[in-house]
Amino acid sequence: VGQGFTVVSRFIGVAFWMGFERIDVYGADCALGPDDIAHANGDSAAEAYRNPLIMQGPINKRMWRTRPDMLMAAVELVRRVRESQGRIRLIGDTLPVALLGKDDAYLDAVCRMLKPGELPPPPT
Repeated sequence: VGQGFTVVSRFIGVAFWMGFERIDVYGADCALGPDDIAHANGDSAAEAYRNPLIMQGPINKRMWRTRPDMLMAAVELVRRVRESQGRIRLIGDTLPVALLGKDDAYLDAVCRMLKPGELPPPPT
């Protein structure tokens, strides 16, 4: 169950282990909602995470706001969907869905884990 950054990613592994052939993931948004709402209970990012680092940027002409760990989770989910050959489907108006169809170069430019000692390329 060790693959992934979130309970969503980790539970996908549990579901496959349990024998499910297809996993539909609903609402793994990996982004902040209106007014930076972070949780279904209505907590804002500031309430939920104290002093969060919030990133924002356009994807498909829509501005998304997220945290670095949430962005990493979105990119990781997209890559897992690709590798699953249709066994994992992402459903909803979510950041991972917005990233579906983007190539590896795009996903790497958005967010990727660096190898120990590796430095990111300078901004262009």
